Amino acid sequence: MECSTCQSPLQLKGIQSFTDDSDSPNWKLLGDHLGDHSGAEIYLCGSCGKIELYAVHPDETLINIEDPDIAPDADHAELQWQTPIKIEPIANIKVIPLRDEGDTTPTDINEILKVTPGVSNLEEVFEKIGYPFAEHNLPTGTLLCYPSDDPHNPHSILLDPNYWLVKMVAIHNDVGAFDLENLGDAYGQQEFVTRMDGSEYWMYEAHGVAKVTEGFNDEAILFVQFFENRLDMNRYMEMNCFSQETFMCEVGKPSQ
Repeated sequence: MECSTCQSPLQLKGIQSFTDDSDSPNWKLLGDHLGDHSGAEIYLCGSCGKIELYAVHPDETLINIEDPDIAPDADHAELQWQTPIKIEPIANIKVIPLRDEGDTTPTDINEILKVTPGVSNLEEVFEKIGYPFAEHNLPTGTLLCYPSDDPHNPHSILLDPNYWLVKMVAIHNDVGAFDLENLGDAYGQQEFVTRMDGSEYWMYEAHGVAKVTEGFNDEAILFVQFFENRLDMNRYMEMNCFSQETFMCEVGKPSQ
């Protein structure tokens, strides 16, 4: 399902009940106007931050989607009831805390891989990989930079500043973390995208994963970018393959 504003993929975040045990009178009031419908599916756009609500059919079972492996089009009738969730911004985060100056300890790639675009938020990022060394405000969101083994090519995480939801994770291929064989095993056939700024961009469209190569040698993987599943390739191209978000910061560069 696509966002009605920017056509980016929507992520199902949960289903809110309209029944009497709902803790908000506003949900109950909405339910009064929807007849037999028992709740609303809550979808969040990771690109523009828009929230969309869709009424649940009376025969469907209300659920709470907390497992990212459950697809938005899952058969709700086969799932069991869980407590509804609330979608709220993380309270009052105005300034991103940075790590101590001079701390360039490389970030654990295994921990970065646990940060999931469209699912993880800022609190989870801090919990898994700590504070960044730099932060940049871009038109596409807030960029956090984390040191890698290469001081000129850090890892980066792009966040939606409205809900602090992760939009992209770009991991520098230091110490040979990725190669063509294991990317192919995980994501299947790559599809050629474009050449830009002296690099090649290849994408595994169905998985929201792209690799950026050094020069035009497709075996010299420089970065691997992770997005929400089903990122549309046209959208990826419109955003210039997220080149600025992947390459703009270096260790020691001051926060903006």
